[in-house]
Amino acid sequence: MVDAAWSVGRSGGLIDHALARVRSLLADTSLPVAVHAYDAAAIDAAAQRLSAAFSVAPADASVAASKGVFVVSEGHAGLSVDAARIRAALAAAVATPDPANVTIEIAPTPVEPEITTEAAQAAAAAATGMAVDLDLVVGSGSAAQHFPIKGSIVASWIAFAPDYGVPYAARLDKAKLTAAIAALAKKVDRKPKDASYSLAGGGPGSVIPAETGRKLDVDQSVQAVIASLKKRGEGSTTPNARLAVSISQPELTTEKAQAALSKMQLISGWTTYYVPDKGNGFGNNINIPAQDIDGRVLAPGEWFDFWSSIGPINEARGFSYGGVIIGGRSFGTAIGGGICSTSTTLFNAALRAGLQMGDRLNHYYYINRYPVGLDATVYMDENWRQSMSFRNDTDWPILIRGYGGVGTVRFEVWSVPSGRSVYLSDPITSNFRSAIETTQVSTDLAPGQSVRKEYAHEGFDASVTRTVYDASGAVIHNDTYFSAYGVVNGVTLVGPSARAPASSASPKPSPSPSPSPAPSSSP
Repeated sequence: MVDAAWSVGRSGGLIDHALARVRSLLADTSLPVAVHAYDAAAIDAAAQRLSAAFSVAPADASVAASKGVFVVSEGHAGLSVDAARIRAALAAAVATPDPANVTIEIAPTPVEPEITTEAAQAAAAAATGMAVDLDLVVGSGSAAQHFPIKGSIVASWIAFAPDYGVPYAARLDKAKLTAAIAALAKKVDRKPKDASYSLAGGGPGSVIPAETGRKLDVDQSVQAVIASLKKRGEGSTTPNARLAVSISQPELTTEKAQAALSKMQLISGWTTYYVPDKGNGFGNNINIPAQDIDGRVLAPGEWFDFWSSIGPINEARGFSYGGVIIGGRSFGTAIGGGICSTSTTLFNAALRAGLQMGDRLNHYYYINRYPVGLDATVYMDENWRQSMSFRNDTDWPILIRGYGGVGTVRFEVWSVPSGRSVYLSDPITSNFRSAIETTQVSTDLAPGQSVRKEYAHEGFDASVTRTVYDASGAVIHNDTYFSAYGVVNGVTLVGPSARAPASSASPKPSPSPSPSPAPSSSP
């Protein structure tokens, strides 16, 4: 403004200057009022302060669980005062030289919460419908199994969050639900059970029906439970959900077992005679496993394994410590000693039934109550497992009957005759080695006392060949069983001579043969 006033009468030439001065003396000269631009940063800061001071944030509604009850906290609308509108009003107010006070009125805009009270109430109602006792079902009819889940447990699976476009809804925590369903697998899962036969007299009785197996499908079950609970949240009164399982069929069906029953005959058997004594638990170590195996049914194609077919070997079941052969020497320190009479007897019965044979190993030395070259030792500890096995390679189920008596054990194989014929060669023996008797002085015995520590056993090799023909005369099995029986020198312990000092050297026994490649079980 000063610059504009200073320029009055000072523009143009001399004549123009003179005229301008005359006019300025005779009349006023109007000059426009000029106001500098306001401080934009200060206006912006003020607008932001006022917006924050007068704006109120909305409060979302929510749902919380309390002792199984879902409680709604109501939501509230907020107010928004737009900072841009305040800035424009302030700018307009200060863009004038008028010194009068200015009043600015800006109406706030209502702001609704993202989660309204109505939405929270709807979510709470859905959660309440879900969180009641749930019955999970497997199977149908009288065979159905039920797994009840308390409503309080279901309530612990529920959370509240946006769900498929709905801003607030009752949602199931899939991780918690999956963990709960997976925990049921131990109760739901079961292996298929083959059909079998009741035992009557000397053979099979009636058919015991087979059972299908099942395995819990966790993923599909979770989806089924979610769908059921969502329906309940929508007002359905369905009290249960069906778990999904995959079904597996038994190898021997009820129908197959029933078809074989009327045709079953005794196709082979074998008996072993022994003397009940401390070395075999007075027969218990032989008879108990025979009772375990009695009634075992093998489906076509199924393998029999000795150790997998008997119960645990312990004193609680009646087993005792008995004789065992380790490294070519006899000991009386193994639980279940004498059990090899059971395995050898069943081996010979299965062999003569013409079945496919599996694991078999001879004892370290020959025991004369067994057929030469056809004994089958079994042994198991934490380091070694020697079993006896065979396979039902026929088209029909096989029933094994086991009988234990006083000094006898017998096994029979029952099945539908397949027309097989079995021929066993006489044993071929060779490589005979003689055993000797030795005497050892024991200070644990009184003079004149003697105790047999080890019986002498001659060593030799033996081989037996089995040939099995089918009904047409074709050879289906041709097996040769080789047995290398080691030499065991006899040992008798005697008390020290009254004339000889107790420390006198005892006679040295002849060198023992090298131990067998695997420990042998009890004789």
